Amino acid sequence: VVAASPYGIAWGQRGDLGATRWTSRSDSLSINERFSNAILADPTSPGRWLVGTEAGVLAYGEDGNGWERTSLTGTPCRALLRADDRFWAATDDRGVWHSADGLSWSRAGSGLDDGAVFALAPAGPDRLLAGTLEGVCVGDGRSTWRRLGPRILVSVLASHPREHDLWLAGACPGGLWRSEDAGDSWRQRGSF
Repeated sequence: VVAASPYGIAWGQRGDLGATRWTSRSDSLSINERFSNAILADPTSPGRWLVGTEAGVLAYGEDGNGWERTSLTGTPCRALLRADDRFWAATDDRGVWHSADGLSWSRAGSGLDDGAVFALAPAGPDRLLAGTLEGVCVGDGRSTWRRLGPRILVSVLASHPREHDLWLAGACPGGLWRSEDAGDSWRQRGSF
């Protein structure tokens, strides 16, 4: 088990008595590099993780290489995603970024360049959702991101794996929001 926390990332292994023992892998990092907001297992390289920290994105490899700094630094990274054969990162003040290898990052589209992005979710082929301070934005990572729905802080997003136009957003205010038409209309769900 790998866990990310404000103290860094740690490995958990169950001992002989059944208790989990945690081993930190972040002791050599600065405070902002340790403060981990997101972790993503690299499906192209077993034993490698991308970690979104308060200092940007770092890569960790179990193969003895340890920590590797990426080109996305100097901004907090709130979410990481693997979709459309690319890695995606959501940042506090630089929008969304993408990378083929997890090390060299480029800005993904335009329109979110100076806003905070808290969540990312795939919404079918060549379409991503971004949860921002201004609501849900949709884009392909190449063109301009479009804002859809109410202007609310969105911190959690999901899209149905087969019905790509069915979206859920966890937001403040309002709790859970649902769209069944790719963001054209939204309804609050439940009494949160």
